This record gives sequence, structure tokens and C-alpha cells, in this order.
Amino acid sequence: MPGSIPRFETGPKTYEAKSNIAGAQVVQYATGTPTQPGLSLVEPAAADSFKVAGVATTDAVAAVNQDALKYGTSGDGYPFVNVAVPSESVAVGKRGEWPLKYSAAANYGDPVKAGALGTVVPAAAADYAAGLVIGRCQAQAGVASGAFGDTWINVN
Repeated sequence: MPGSIPRFETGPKTYEAKSNIAGAQVVQYATGTPTQPGLSLVEPAAADSFKVAGVATTDAVAAVNQDALKYGTSGDGYPFVNVAVPSESVAVGKRGEWPLKYSAAANYGDPVKAGALGTVVPAAAADYAAGLVIGRCQAQAGVASGAFGDTWINVN
């Protein structure tokens, strides 16, 4: 198709959160019907996910959870509207260095893959052949389990 231009070339791409997402979580493509026209769904990545979309740049609240967070009743019985609820849209970065949470300790330069609940874990040699490696640990001193550490991500 001569003269075609890409729909997406650089920078984050916007998706709709299928479930609640915290900024800096690794997310994966999700199935279902989005409520926002033109967007696709993502959710926090599962361990060993083959469907990693990238890293969430901000928090996002799923459309089904929006009303419960927006409207309520104060302790003294007055209704309120919370205008600080995060959007159901989230920008997802596919390449770059991100401060990600590790669910297992990693050393500087270790390849990483998706861990449970949108975290990352060190990958083994067999994970390369399986296509699970999404980046490398960039924290010079390494990263302890449960801590955040700089991580180079390059998701295709």
C-alpha cells in the first residue's frame, strides 16, 4: 500500500484498563469489549505472560469500578463526588527505562520477564527461546525482591 503512514510510531499508546492498574505496572493485552470507542483493553500482566503490551505510565481505574470511587456518602451523611478518581484510560510505554517492581531479586544486567500482578522477575536462558524476555535490570546495585529498580523494557 504505497503512501501509507503508521498509526503508531513512537511514544506511549493509549488503552482502556480492564481492571485497576497502578502506574509502573507491566500490563498485558486483555480480551473483552472496551467501553471507550477505538481503544483496546489491558490489565496487569500475569507471570510468564506472552501478551505483554508494555508499562503503564499512570494509574487507571476500570470503567466498572469508576462509580464506586466517584460517588459516596461522608461520615456525617452528606453525599459527595470525588473528582480525583483516575481515568479508565492508560498510556502504555513499549520501550524505555522504567522503575519497575521486582517480585524476585535481580542483579544488574539480568534479563527480565513478566512476574505476577504486573511485576518483573529475572528470566532464565530458556525464557529467551520461549519469547518471554521483555528487558534487562538496569539497577547497578541490583534489586531486592519487593523493591523497585530501573529496568530497560523493549516490547515488540
